[in-house]
Amino acid sequence: SLTAKSQMTEGPESKGNTGTFNVSAAVNHIVSHAQPRPTNRCAYHVGTAMVAGGIPLRSPPPSAYQYRGYLERYGFQQVSASDYRPGDIAVLQNSPANRHGHIQMYTGSQWVSDYVQQGFWPGGSSSQQPPFVIYRKP
Repeated sequence: SLTAKSQMTEGPESKGNTGTFNVSAAVNHIVSHAQPRPTNRCAYHVGTAMVAGGIPLRSPPPSAYQYRGYLERYGFQQVSASDYRPGDIAVLQNSPANRHGHIQMYTGSQWVSDYVQQGFWPGGSSSQQPPFVIYRKP
């Protein structure tokens, strides 16, 4: 079992103008803190996973959809919505049905936010498909 300190220094890393993002540490954190059901705290959970991966978030936005653009301050770049890689972050736009939007991280096999999702779309339903952006730290 890895200690928290060793998780911060092991695994694939990507460098950007704001330092190193330890993808393994971020993914391990979000998976280990995922709840059995949604808690409406996706932004908090993805944010703490990013911090565990070495991204020093300052004044994170209160709503998930507000991470769009905010992530670029930390060297994340928009990528195409295909060929997902571990550590990719999807930011879903807010809507009348969900005023805060949604944010989630790809583990390499599944999307996780505050809970382990059944697929890309939160709640397992693809009936509501708001616009979204995928971010990756190069």
